[in-house]
Amino acid sequence: MSRRVSFTTWGRRARGLSFAQYAVAQDYEAKIEAVVRSIQRTTGLVCCAGPRYDGMTLEKGKRCAIHYQITLGTPCRGGGFTPKAKVWISIPVGGGHVQ
Repeated sequence: MSRRVSFTTWGRRARGLSFAQYAVAQDYEAKIEAVVRSIQRTTGLVCCAGPRYDGMTLEKGKRCAIHYQITLGTPCRGGGFTPKAKVWISIPVGGGHVQ
């Protein structure tokens, strides 16, 4: 069974990129994995660094959103990547279970 994962993005040099409004996660995968896959598919770039946990948003002592950071780039012919954008992702916490 799959579930819909909403997320928001912002970042450096990410202005010209378009991102999906949500990702579809399978039961066996973490939310961030589905989000990264969705971003790669919509931008045409590869996640060359990350995802890296980057904290959370709290309201009245309760978690509201989990933040991650990734670097997007293009593969180089001789190996490695050319970074194109640094993107932060915010995934709202829902149902009390964070993956």
